[in-house]
Amino acid sequence: MSTAPFSLFYVALTTMLALAPLTDVEGATKITTTSETTRPFSLEGSIRIENVNGSITVTGWDKPQLKVEMTKKAKFQEDHDGIVIQEKASEEYFSIKTQIKSKRRGFLGLTRKSSTGSVTYRIWAPKTARLEEIKSTNGSVTIAQMEAEVNAQSVNGPADASGLAGPARISTVNGSISAQYERTLDTGSIDLESVNGRIQLSLPEETNATVRAKTTNGNIENDFGLRAKKHFPIGRDLNGDIGGGGIKLRLKTVNGSIDIKRLENSEARVGSTSLKG
Repeated sequence: MSTAPFSLFYVALTTMLALAPLTDVEGATKITTTSETTRPFSLEGSIRIENVNGSITVTGWDKPQLKVEMTKKAKFQEDHDGIVIQEKASEEYFSIKTQIKSKRRGFLGLTRKSSTGSVTYRIWAPKTARLEEIKSTNGSVTIAQMEAEVNAQSVNGPADASGLAGPARISTVNGSISAQYERTLDTGSIDLESVNGRIQLSLPEETNATVRAKTTNGNIENDFGLRAKKHFPIGRDLNGDIGGGGIKLRLKTVNGSIDIKRLENSEARVGSTSLKG
């Protein structure tokens, strides 16, 4: 008797399990624990947060304090117990690194390592503190009202930053990027890069900057009268100066549009130039 149907079923099942995510952080959870700590922290301190599954939110405030709210979730107790938090803290430096230990689980004789564990971080920090690295592998990154240097990264998830006033380097692999500056940046650069995601940068009207923007599959639009160039067979780029030129703006995505907006312009986009080819 032929074993072809069974072989095809086995290969299909193996492929399904291989392609399934290693974690299942969606849906109802059975175990949830939340902790909160507040400690003195330098107004010019440095912060580093690394997460595996779950979002990170950092909000700036005027207090010389660092507040960390951490929520751990899992569907199974063993997954909850497998969440390991490594923390280093002083008044000048704070770091958290999340590790999630996977358990081997099986189905019809096939096994793989997986975990339903996730951690959500909500952090309040002095707005002049430096964000050395804010990184989530599977989860969104949100930053608000931080005035010093910002370095943020998400592999699978969007990155959103608002109320910025310092240099920024923000990247995603699968997710959009949005960055908003309420004040002009005098020195440094703004680097926004994605593989699969759109990029939107909002700047004050009085900004002076040199722009380098590039997308492989997408449009480039702006509110500052700059003209994008279309390439054959694919790709667009935009090179030019806003105002008298100045800080470096580098925006790059492979699959997604790029939009440079004038922050004060809430009405029709007068002077916007778009090449949709």
